Parts: sequence; C-alpha cells; structure tokens
Amino acid sequence: MEITVLSVSISTTPTAKGSYQSAEVAYKSADGQIKGKKLMSFGDNGPAFKILSKAQAGEVYEVTPVKNAKDFWDWVDVKKLDGSSMNTTPSIPTETLGRAAPAGKVVGSNYPTADERADTQRYIVRQSSVANAVNLRKDGTQDPAEIIATAKEFEAYVFGKECPVVVATKSFDDFESDVPL
Repeated sequence: MEITVLSVSISTTPTAKGSYQSAEVAYKSADGQIKGKKLMSFGDNGPAFKILSKAQAGEVYEVTPVKNAKDFWDWVDVKKLDGSSMNTTPSIPTETLGRAAPAGKVVGSNYPTADERADTQRYIVRQSSVANAVNLRKDGTQDPAEIIATAKEFEAYVFGKECPVVVATKSFDDFESDVPL
C-alpha cells in the first residue's frame, strides 16, 4: 500500500535492560484517509522503523503489511517511492506537517456531530412516544391517525413545546345523548 508521510515522532522508552525506541507515523493512505501507525525499533516492525524513523513529511513510501500470529498488522517491507504514482501534496495545511499528534490521540474523528446527536435523541423520543401511545390505546381505538396524534402530543410535551392541535374526528352531534330528558 502507498502512504504519504505527514509526520514522524520518535520516542525512547526506558526498560529494565536499557531502552527501545518507537515511532508514531501519521500518514495519508492512497484513498485519502489520514491514519497513524506505531512502529517499534525491534521485532518484525524493526526494518520499517529504521526507514520510516528518518522519513520527512510529504515523502511517499510503498509499505507491505503482513498479519502476524497475534492478528496484528506488521509493516515488514518499506520502500521509498519517487512520488510519481501518488499525489505527494498532502491535503492538510503545510504548517501542520512534521508535527505529530500526541501519543494516544485519535487522528480524525468518527464521533457524531451535534446535529446528528440531536436527531438521534429526537428519533428515540419519537419511538418511545409511539410505543406509549399504542400502549395507552391498547384497550380502545387502534386507529393509526389517532395513535400518531397522541404520540405527537407526547413528543411535544417531552421537548417542552406546545402540543399540536388535534382535529376531532367526531363532533358532539355524533354522540348519543346520555342525559335523560
């Protein structure tokens, strides 16, 4: 797979027997997604670490990922490309190139926006309102229009809005008189 390096951050971690280095590589894949990969100076990622720890922002590499016995992806082979087969100009501002994201930070976001969260809450309230309207009318009318009208009243109440005007399907003249004359 081809990658364009956005930044490389090297850190040294002390151990009981000395220390080891790791590289946080932020890169853009060929499909334009911005991703990150942590490479250790030892193990199957060792050769990739040696090459990519010296990489500069904007350089293009061909990486060969292989799944190891523990079901993780190791980058076992890395070759620098001349850049002719992939756009080497990153689509992010150049002042951010070379700066690595802090360790443990997610590059990009999959969290819903405020509008998407509000829509989700509205859908939950609507579903609950319909269920409660059906439950309220389970011994009486099963007319869908009346159930939906009741559900809309519940929804409006939950959101603190005025209840919609419900148009009566019957007038007083349609009812039998129960007052003795």
